[in-house]
Amino acid sequence: MNRFKKFDTMNGYFQLRKNTLSNYLIRVKGIMLTLFFLFINNMSFGQLNEYLQEAAEHNPGLQAQFNRYYADLQKVPQVGALPDPKASLSYAILPTETRVGERVMGIELSQSFPWFGTLAAKKDAASQQAEVSYQEFLKVKNELFYEVKLAYYQLYVTQKSINTTRRYLDILKRDEKVSLSRIEGGEGSMVDVLQVQMEAKERQAQLEMLLDIQQTQSARFNALLNHSVNQKVEVQDSLVSTELALDDQVLMDSILLNNPKLNALYQRNAALNSQKVIAQKEGQPSFGVGISYGLVTPRTDMDVPDNGQDILMPMATLSIPIYRKKYKAKISEVDYMQQSLQQEIEQKKNSLEAQLVQAINQYKDADRKRLLYAELLVQSRQASNIITQAYAGGEGSYEKVLDIEQQVLRYELALDKAGADLQIAIALLEKLWAKNIDIDHETK
Repeated sequence: MNRFKKFDTMNGYFQLRKNTLSNYLIRVKGIMLTLFFLFINNMSFGQLNEYLQEAAEHNPGLQAQFNRYYADLQKVPQVGALPDPKASLSYAILPTETRVGERVMGIELSQSFPWFGTLAAKKDAASQQAEVSYQEFLKVKNELFYEVKLAYYQLYVTQKSINTTRRYLDILKRDEKVSLSRIEGGEGSMVDVLQVQMEAKERQAQLEMLLDIQQTQSARFNALLNHSVNQKVEVQDSLVSTELALDDQVLMDSILLNNPKLNALYQRNAALNSQKVIAQKEGQPSFGVGISYGLVTPRTDMDVPDNGQDILMPMATLSIPIYRKKYKAKISEVDYMQQSLQQEIEQKKNSLEAQLVQAINQYKDADRKRLLYAELLVQSRQASNIITQAYAGGEGSYEKVLDIEQQVLRYELALDKAGADLQIAIALLEKLWAKNIDIDHETK
């Protein structure tokens, strides 16, 4: 894909960071995106932001991933340490005669050392693997935030549907009174009353269904925050309309720099480079140094020079890796894993581009519907007022009144859903871009 040409090589991410001017411009664009989304959130989503903070602090799955990251951090000092020194003690059960006396006991201390740079390479690999775990933590947090937002907006639509249905039931009660008044005046028909009552029963059943849906959605939402499933969820009354004025390329550049899953793949590649260095270092000789001390008892049968002199000997060892096949196989293994990882990176880039197109189109579609239904709702309410007044005055049939009231109901529900869909599309963009999750973690 053309927009990914600068990322074609395995080290594209690091090449991009070396390009100071390009990286600076993209970060400036990222700051613009940050300010844009922060402006949106601070305008109307204070309650939602509080829920997101609670999810970050209490969600068990997120905390589990964070502890895995900390566990990987503990591997860095482990792999960077020298092997433990070795000590041995020997005692001669049978006499061991030497020229200067009988050796009765020996003590040896030794320390082995890997080839130069091996420990540093292992620490680098462990640090990079810990960074992979951190990026995985950010990915889990990012997905959690999206799930919370999605569940919240679904609750918003359900709550608005409940409110609208209740208002419609009140209107039906009014219509029933009007129909009865017309019958008393000798102008109406019992059919109108029956139509109102049937419509009211149908909407009452729909209201009960919506209440069940709300209970299910609240339980799912509370589960994300690790709350009791019966805890009440506060949902705002309205959503502020937002306008996304940034172009696709700016969004894509920011996503390629900030998406945690993609960054995890880049860090995994860096870890594989360190693994290759480790395999090469392990194919070099390793060595050790030590000292041996022997306790000698003096001879009693004769006097010799240095009689009873203890034995002290320095030692050196060298491990020569003669069998080379296993080291070559380790290097080849890393090469194949890097080839696989390169293909996974390209696949992830393509997936992110497709998801970006999907999110932008969802945003545009929701925005078009929001404007359309807002206009149609105004017109339908005007028509409803005219038809209702005419019916109350003895003109027209109740079927027209019922039809226009149902139309007003449909437009109100569609407008609420379009507003929520608009925010869900923005939430998907924030998920791809991983908005503020690193800052949020540091604050936490």
